[in-house]
Amino acid sequence: MNQLFESTSTVTFWQEVASVLGIASVIGAFVLHAARPHIIAWIKKHLGHDKQDNRIAELEEKKEKDYEAITKLSAEMKAIMKALVVLLEHAETGNHTGEMKKVRDDLIRFIIDN
Repeated sequence: MNQLFESTSTVTFWQEVASVLGIASVIGAFVLHAARPHIIAWIKKHLGHDKQDNRIAELEEKKEKDYEAITKLSAEMKAIMKALVVLLEHAETGNHTGEMKKVRDDLIRFIIDN
């Protein structure tokens, strides 16, 4: 009779464990389903997707600023080279005084504009 009691008790115990685990899995599935958008947002935030998107936008902005700076430097270098060519021609021949005045005026306008 003692063995019968132990076996019934053991079966009842495992049935109760199974029912508790079943209830826990149903509750867990419900919570997971309800919290899924928040969990996904948290994972994306902490895995760096938002940081990566922000970093890409920051790098694109810096790239555009650098391109503008390079374009401006290129125009400045072109004006300097033009002035140097005219100065060299004037130094060699002593001529081109009219061209010197024109380049000087262009250079002054360029400096004022930039």
